[in-house]
Amino acid sequence: MRNILVLFCIGILLNDALTQGYNPQIDKKWDKVISHIEAENWKEANILIKSLERSLPDSSEYDEMKWRLRYMYIFSLAGLMNTNKLQKDEALNLTKIYLDSVLVVPGHPFTRQRCSIGYFQTVEDNPKALYVGTGNRDGTLIFTTETFYFDEDLETSFLDSIEGKFIDAMVKLKGIEFAGISFPRFLIEFQFLDCNIYNRKK
Repeated sequence: MRNILVLFCIGILLNDALTQGYNPQIDKKWDKVISHIEAENWKEANILIKSLERSLPDSSEYDEMKWRLRYMYIFSLAGLMNTNKLQKDEALNLTKIYLDSVLVVPGHPFTRQRCSIGYFQTVEDNPKALYVGTGNRDGTLIFTTETFYFDEDLETSFLDSIEGKFIDAMVKLKGIEFAGISFPRFLIEFQFLDCNIYNRKK
């Protein structure tokens, strides 16, 4: 279970959501992206993500896929940087094209319990924020620490109601930098825009 959560449940949750109704060539490229991310082939995933994003028609029908690809691109850069296959400054510079852009962060479950990575959690001393840490498949490396800022306080009753549920978050990228030396990771700040909250399919 932890291995799936660390990789955002990409293969399980995104394929069903986004490969229905697109043309076969786009579907095929999307499936390859998912396969490379699941296999932690960061270089191949990174190249294919940009190729797919550039090839998508300029139509609102493809907006959600574009927003998801932007996040996946940043995550692939984090994988390359953390495994020392890309210099930190170069990786950071490549993310700048998405500052103030809309992204979709794929499903993580929310919990009030303290966990290491793979779960939305509350932020101490900030009732208007959630955070999540992401990493490799084995859960031994941290690739990103992401903080989501809301306009209003998150009420206890609301947090209780979403315990254990998955959240797909539509966000705007407001800031990104790196931390760490031997195993660098991205520190990311998102402005929350909207979300889809759901129970994971069995």
